[in-house]
Amino acid sequence: MKPMRGRSLAGVTSGSQENTYAKDALIGGEMMNGKWLRKGDYKAVLVAKPFGPATWQLFNVTEDPGETRDLSKEQPAILKELKAAWDQYAKDVGVVLSKGSAL
Repeated sequence: MKPMRGRSLAGVTSGSQENTYAKDALIGGEMMNGKWLRKGDYKAVLVAKPFGPATWQLFNVTEDPGETRDLSKEQPAILKELKAAWDQYAKDVGVVLSKGSAL
């Protein structure tokens, strides 16, 4: 059996730590064929249809916490880095997407 991934929030909730992850840590996830990966101020997101555009978007969540301004065209290198990191995350954890969905 593999150990659970992630970190405890106990230090943050008790006030003994300000953050659970380092600012430059890569943190990813997936749900309902949607994908996301965050590093520092940036978050790359792919929201599957019918709930989203089914294309990768990039947000600066510090400046735009509501994720309303897609920076993918302005910051293509950052998006490329985060997409590659998500692909590695998917391999590491064994992501299985629904039929017809691509990694």
